Amino acid sequence: MEEYTWAMETVRSEAEEGRIVAYGGAYDGSGETGGAEQVELICTAEDGVLTLTDRTHERVYSGAYTLRQSDPGSRLYYVTLDGEEGYAVAAMTTYHDGREEPTLVMHCGIYTIYFYTE
Repeated sequence: MEEYTWAMETVRSEAEEGRIVAYGGAYDGSGETGGAEQVELICTAEDGVLTLTDRTHERVYSGAYTLRQSDPGSRLYYVTLDGEEGYAVAAMTTYHDGREEPTLVMHCGIYTIYFYTE
């Protein structure tokens, strides 16, 4: 997680049956975004400190993370963010054309946030 600066692709809400409630500027539109807001959300992690910067609304959310499990292809973290507990997984995603990209999926509270490298 520390190796990259992460840009939000989508935010999905459990309260809305997994519907996209926010999406980033590079989102390809492959899912339903009806009523979702476009937001520039950046995630950085360093020395156990997790920072999410919402550049659209000029807000900063802070928290902590701890590595729980690591293997050659992924890392699992325990995270807390503004009092909410959850987890994050950083791994390489392999696409059909063979290219690989680092991805980060964070689940905290009722939200799941999908990030790609900035």
